[in-house]
Amino acid sequence: MVTNGVNGTGNFSANGLPYKRTILITGATDGVGKQLAREFINNKDNFVILHGRCERKCLGTLEELASDRYAYNGSTVSLGTGHDVKENGVRPPFPTNATYINADFSDFRQILKLIEKIKTSHSRINTIVCCAAILPTRRLQTRDGLEMQFQVNHLSHFAILNGLVPLLEANVPSRILTVGSMLHTMNAIDWDDVNCLKSYDKFQQYSRTMLMNHMMTFCLHRLFFKHHMEFRVTANVVDADQKTDRKGTRTSMSYTMNDISASDTHLCSHSSGIQTLVRLAEWEEYKHTSGKYYNAVGKEIPSLSEIRDVRLQNRMWQVSTEFTRRYGGETQVNNMV
Repeated sequence: MVTNGVNGTGNFSANGLPYKRTILITGATDGVGKQLAREFINNKDNFVILHGRCERKCLGTLEELASDRYAYNGSTVSLGTGHDVKENGVRPPFPTNATYINADFSDFRQILKLIEKIKTSHSRINTIVCCAAILPTRRLQTRDGLEMQFQVNHLSHFAILNGLVPLLEANVPSRILTVGSMLHTMNAIDWDDVNCLKSYDKFQQYSRTMLMNHMMTFCLHRLFFKHHMEFRVTANVVDADQKTDRKGTRTSMSYTMNDISASDTHLCSHSSGIQTLVRLAEWEEYKHTSGKYYNAVGKEIPSLSEIRDVRLQNRMWQVSTEFTRRYGGETQVNNMV
């Protein structure tokens, strides 16, 4: 795991003043995560930490975002990587309000290292956006022996939020934003087979992990209220299952991914989904918005009764805690349940 960026700590801007927001985006090298990174970096009050699976993708994303912001004088040439450079080979500088952390969520050791790196280098963090997700066609196992979607889509974020909640509480007002999926309504969770040892269907397991993330987010919202942190740390879910074609016509999400590619899992080109996430993170008007669920066009909609069922939330928390502790993760929030 490596970090890179002009302002490595993310604590202070070039003028010596602290950034208003230090934002971690998981899965920031593709899809909605990359689009969010672009939006957040364009706000000088934000310091943005991009997470990606490998250093190459993180660097490529930062270079692409730098090119988007860079005004060229003269002709440019294509690098073949989605961005251009000047003919003399000089690349535009990385945004000074951004850095990256690479960690493969299929390896719990790297998840834990990411948490520790945030604690030591970005202690002013006050916003976490959970975007990372995959949809492998066949059942795959992580390095830790768990089913891939269960660990990457859900357990990684459970561990990260548990590990970083103390910092969020110390840096209020703070925000937790979970990028969800309308597919979370498709299937109930089989608590006796979260690792799909009996059978595996990619959409069924994706649906279940998204449902777990919805439950996790609403459980955090409830616990913050219970422990008098209401609206000081907010937690909301926003779907990102909608995209537009080249003519701007909205279409349903197309799941045509092969194996472990995650590039389009959360592809959302429609501005409302992205802007809903940005508003929830940045706008003062949303500082008292928590425990809400928004669809891909930014409309607040009711959550499933299962998501708000305290007994099911506690079951999810117990199961996730057991796995997190097994691999050395912190579960400080567990004391709040």
